[in-house]
Amino acid sequence: DVAGLDDIKAEIRRRIVLPYLKPTLFDRYKQKAGGNILLYGPPGCGKTLIARATAGESDARFLTVNPEDIIDRYTGEAEKRLHVLFDEARSDTPSILFFDDFDVLAFRRAGLPPEAAPALIVAFAAELDGTQNNNGGVLTIMATNAPWALDHALFRAGRFQRLLFVPPPPLEARKRILMEAVSN
Repeated sequence: DVAGLDDIKAEIRRRIVLPYLKPTLFDRYKQKAGGNILLYGPPGCGKTLIARATAGESDARFLTVNPEDIIDRYTGEAEKRLHVLFDEARSDTPSILFFDDFDVLAFRRAGLPPEAAPALIVAFAAELDGTQNNNGGVLTIMATNAPWALDHALFRAGRFQRLLFVPPPPLEARKRILMEAVSN
């Protein structure tokens, strides 16, 4: 149901949807469903819609996380909430854990050396790496309008399998979107 963005839809279908729908085929090639994907682009281009459509096509449980679901003023609470969310996703796979406005949670702290990453960034890195728990069957999708504002620690090798730019839909797709909105 996502208008336009055919290249992105093909990439998602090949790399995300098919491993969920045909796990035995991908097991044969030592590939597993799940992983971590960063969708980035201007606001209003369909990053959230793409994440929802991916869950629908994958027959996966879809858990949306907004920054206010995690951020807490008490030390250590945000990290605990993050861990609970990942545990919930791992408890019923296949599942997609979608972090909207990811830059609010994982922004780069200007002036701090890389080794002084805040505890929430360290917790995100550990959860994304799956070092403490097996993330098999859990796909994590993050969406941001400002990828340059994310902490550099999140871009280390293996943390994101894919970085996908979501541009504005082309003119014909925008026309289809408007025609569909008018008909509803």
